[in-house]
Amino acid sequence: MSIIIARFSNWLREKKEPMIIVIAVFVAITLSFALGYLLGRSDNPAPIVIEQYASHSR
Repeated sequence: MSIIIARFSNWLREKKEPMIIVIAVFVAITLSFALGYLLGRSDNPAPIVIEQYASHSR
């Protein structure tokens, strides 16, 4: 079991910088989506009104 932990620990040390970049990108994407979703919910656009019109027959 300690061999697995040692290998995993070494793997984490080797991949530390790329993992930090991936985590930072993931957090940025998640925050931008969440903020856009929350800000978009507060907008209440005017309802779409469909009016009938008289058809002109010839």
